[in-house]
Amino acid sequence: MSAANVLVTAPLPPQPVLQALLERLREGLLLFTEDGQVALANPAAQSLLGSDEGALPPPQRLRELLPPDALEHARQQGHWNGSLPLGEGVVIAHLYFHGEPGSGHYLALFRHIEGQEDYERELQQRHAELRQAYLRLNGTQEKLLQSEKMASIGQLAAGVAHEINNPIGYVHSNLGSLQEYLRSLFTVIEAYERALRAPDPKALIPEIDDIRDRLDIDFISRDLPQLMAESREGIERVTRIVRDLKDFSYSGRDESWKLVDLHSGLESTINIIWNELKYKVHLVREFGQLPLVECLPSELNQVYMNLLLNAG
Repeated sequence: MSAANVLVTAPLPPQPVLQALLERLREGLLLFTEDGQVALANPAAQSLLGSDEGALPPPQRLRELLPPDALEHARQQGHWNGSLPLGEGVVIAHLYFHGEPGSGHYLALFRHIEGQEDYERELQQRHAELRQAYLRLNGTQEKLLQSEKMASIGQLAAGVAHEINNPIGYVHSNLGSLQEYLRSLFTVIEAYERALRAPDPKALIPEIDDIRDRLDIDFISRDLPQLMAESREGIERVTRIVRDLKDFSYSGRDESWKLVDLHSGLESTINIIWNELKYKVHLVREFGQLPLVECLPSELNQVYMNLLLNAG
């Protein structure tokens, strides 16, 4: 037997001790079967349900006070709680069920609140408890949303890395070509400088022409502007991806509502997930004329991403 299945319990106290504790219990306690047989009831339960002293309170009295679906809810969910009108006050009731349908037991715990002041105090306490539960639930929900968003980013990380590696790759290649081009240009510049310092500069023209032909300076002069433009485009591509990724992964908790261009957010999202789509779909953009919309941009970007990936 594993340690998780071992339960160490102390001996139960004698019956008189249990009876004395039940008599001192301010809350009413009633244990009964599904067919209405009472197994246990303390004096507080007898008093609250209006039974004669010394007599067991009939569960039928409790059934009359409970909402019609309370017992069924407890049977299905294992627990029900609510407030019941009783005389001049209110009874706060908790109902538990254990066992198989038809042979199970109900345990009812209830407390009588007398007067408007006590009732309002109980409501305030319950309100405070509900508020704390709501705050915990809200915090958990925000963490789950952020975890989901970061999980989505993690799934796209490989695609984003691929999208970054492509421009970085040809920028790196272009830098290698640029290094060779600069070496050739410096060689030509040195030849011109020697010619300028020579007694007869025109005598070195054949040598300069030979260097220009050998290093293909005419091709370099045509290719260099294109090479620089491609490199700039690659760096701008990487910059856009990093910026879009940063905006997309931004935590929504501290994000404020702002006026944004929905088309810009959609383009940013496409930019992030394009590696996931480009081999699967043909993307057609048909944007209308939209005004700026007040929203939480990162939340909309998440929606865009889910829609586009599902479509893909």
